[in-house]
Amino acid sequence: GVQTCALPIFIRSKQGMTLTPEGEKVVAECKKISEHINNIYQLSIVHAHRREEVTGQLKLSICFGMGHTVLTQILSTFQKCYPHIALSVSEKAITQVLHDLQSNICDIAFLYCSDNLVFQEICEKYTSDALSTEEFCALIKSDHKLSDHSAVSLEQISKYPVAIYGLDDMLKSEDRTLNDLFFGLGLDFNVVFRSNDILLFKNHLLETNSVGVTPEIIASSIPQKNELVQLRILDRLNLMLRYFYDPQSDNVNLTRLFIEITHKCLHVPLSQS
Repeated sequence: GVQTCALPIFIRSKQGMTLTPEGEKVVAECKKISEHINNIYQLSIVHAHRREEVTGQLKLSICFGMGHTVLTQILSTFQKCYPHIALSVSEKAITQVLHDLQSNICDIAFLYCSDNLVFQEICEKYTSDALSTEEFCALIKSDHKLSDHSAVSLEQISKYPVAIYGLDDMLKSEDRTLNDLFFGLGLDFNVVFRSNDILLFKNHLLETNSVGVTPEIIASSIPQKNELVQLRILDRLNLMLRYFYDPQSDNVNLTRLFIEITHKCLHVPLSQS
């Protein structure tokens, strides 16, 4: 028979759960297995879609941080499927991505957004679909006073200077997405640093007492080693990752090829709308 043994993976405390040394090894091995499975799945997509004869150019505008995370595998898989389609990708602030979409500068826009009126109006004009919900997390240096916690509340975060990465323009534009998320809670946040540069953001956290706040998927792309600690935020705080494109565009056929690959890579059913 198969032998089994008890292996402690988590340590429970009043601050939440943390991984044991054995748990960290288990998580690392699980990540390797997941990566291998995902690579096999990507190969099956390429085999099913490879079309040497399709040519053209496709322009994407994406939010800061996406180029390091969610779109990396999608871009690679698409280029293997359609090697003669030239891809042009611009990573910009959210308001600039919106401008590219509305000015027909890009074929597809990938945005972090909420369900506020600004994005509802865009959804009425463009074809759009939600790909995932991105939870926020906190990042602090390893010797920060909060480093013994595995999770923190927004009230705890509000007692420290706050740094924002990747979404800073949403705090100073007419779109009130982050204003609603943060300042609508009745807490007094002191946002002292905003950046769309990963290295600057990381260095700020290492040199100050600030608490960094950013979506988890972006935080995972920041080299942390043992310098930074990632904490779960207890309060519900998230944004939706969506794409938008003009269904009347002259380039809509190539656009839909990219959208199809995007959905398959992320295991998200393609909407029939």
